Amino acid sequence: MKRRGFLAAATGALSPLSAAWAQPVRKRRIGILLYSANDAFEQGFRKALHDAGYIDGQNIEIVRRDGKANDALLQQYAAELVREQVEVIVVWSTDTVTAAMRATSTIPIVGSVADPQRSGLVKSLARPEANFTGISSQAFEISAKRVDLLIETLPGVRTLAFLGLRGEANMQRFFDTSKATANKAGVEMRLAEVTGLQDLERAITAAARDGAQGLVLQQIFYPQSKAIAELALRVRLPAIGWQRPFAEAGGLLAFGSLPEDNYRLLARYVDKVLTGVPLANLPFEQAVRSDLIVNQRTARLLGVSLPTVLLARADEVIE
Repeated sequence: MKRRGFLAAATGALSPLSAAWAQPVRKRRIGILLYSANDAFEQGFRKALHDAGYIDGQNIEIVRRDGKANDALLQQYAAELVREQVEVIVVWSTDTVTAAMRATSTIPIVGSVADPQRSGLVKSLARPEANFTGISSQAFEISAKRVDLLIETLPGVRTLAFLGLRGEANMQRFFDTSKATANKAGVEMRLAEVTGLQDLERAITAAARDGAQGLVLQQIFYPQSKAIAELALRVRLPAIGWQRPFAEAGGLLAFGSLPEDNYRLLARYVDKVLTGVPLANLPFEQAVRSDLIVNQRTARLLGVSLPTVLLARADEVIE
């Protein structure tokens, strides 16, 4: 073959591959719907996606909406995600999954919520019939355990307050579960109800003024961990919240499932959805690990003598 003919043939043979290389990678669109701003969740989930090979701006595009703790705005943003034609919607609370399911019955929704079957979101955890699957967080059981831990930490405690968000889908059940647990131990549980995030300082200050000797947080306040821990410390109220950031910010105790485990699980669900696995073949999973974090520095500031057995069980003690 002549040199010119060889080069022409070689160029012709390579041209389809070259054209393929020149084609831009199709970015898969992932929606994130939040009840309120939650930097810890967003950063952790984005990292889990990255570790799974999904990189925002390269092979995925993340479309984020934050409901700013406003139910009407949350529903509006859920509808916006549908119009944005995302391929999957990621949620992190019962309110957000409810808003997303109202907005679409076809786009897959994955998330972490408290007891999705008893909440009426799905009929079966093993084989979801609707367009929602993910993590069943066992949040009610964990909330009851937080009450037990705080009572164990404060021998002789008579009155506790439960910080709850009025209107949130599961607030009453969280309070009832926590109250029943406290009552079994002979402890009164009062509801410190807030109407919005701007109401936190009033509710916590009033709880301390009215005689509460400890504070249990509803899980939905996780994004406000730092602010609540600082407020509780200011009014000298021993408090227990969810996950490490609360204890790091000055909360006495934190107990809950490991966020990194949840982020990895959600990223795995998203991967399976994007690769075409039907939601009916993706059963709910349960977070199996929970950590107890104790802030000994806060205990000293509050004059709380931490039981030796509690310190021995702690996964981490902040000195």
